Amino acid sequence: MKRAVFVFTLAATSSLSVAALAQSPEELIGGSASPIATSVLLGLMALLPFALVMMTSFAKIAIVLSILRSALGTQNVPPNMVISALAVVLSAFIMAPVFQQMADAASPLFADDGSIAELEVLTEQVPAVVDPWRHFLAANSGEAELALFAEMRGSAPPSSVDETPMVTAISAFALTELAEAFQIGFLLFLPFLVLDLLVGSVLLSLGMHMLSPTSVSLPFKLLLFVLVNGWILLSENLVLSYTYVGGG
Repeated sequence: MKRAVFVFTLAATSSLSVAALAQSPEELIGGSASPIATSVLLGLMALLPFALVMMTSFAKIAIVLSILRSALGTQNVPPNMVISALAVVLSAFIMAPVFQQMADAASPLFADDGSIAELEVLTEQVPAVVDPWRHFLAANSGEAELALFAEMRGSAPPSSVDETPMVTAISAFALTELAEAFQIGFLLFLPFLVLDLLVGSVLLSLGMHMLSPTSVSLPFKLLLFVLVNGWILLSENLVLSYTYVGGG
């Protein structure tokens, strides 16, 4: 567990601090001993929430679940905490193969007694540890997004996952996740919108103008969602929407 946490911390902080880690160890810590390097690493850990939200599947899943709640019209059910928790669980399942590849690549960073290697070794090994994550981000980014950010950086669009820089992969992945989340949300809204229109038409034809179509259609929405195994279908399709590429 300690190794897994360290690998995730190292990869996240290094990915978000490429410029700093590209410096030599002497430039980074001023030639001092490892306690200062440890302090730098702890400071970079403040970026972990950003890495969790924007560099994993968490953002798309959380947005899709929030849109689903709005489509159902259940207001605060399920609550935000449940939506976030489910997004974390599904994200952990999706990212598990990637983190396993990273953990395998990080094995040289640990001695037999479990201690962590010196900063020089960490700096040399960081690209190999981060590569599986970079491959995952690039493989799940849209071609238009990758071309856009490559053009803004003044470079040609990457022809393969291996040629995609980490900064470009992170930016393209974030935009791709948002776009796909809203596309899925649109598809989720359609059947419930049709059900609202049908209930509204029935109430209007019966002369029940005082009843809210949204309130009347809510039980039917819930029944429809349960009958089609909505939670299972949605979770399965969210998980299977991601592509994995073996990282070196």
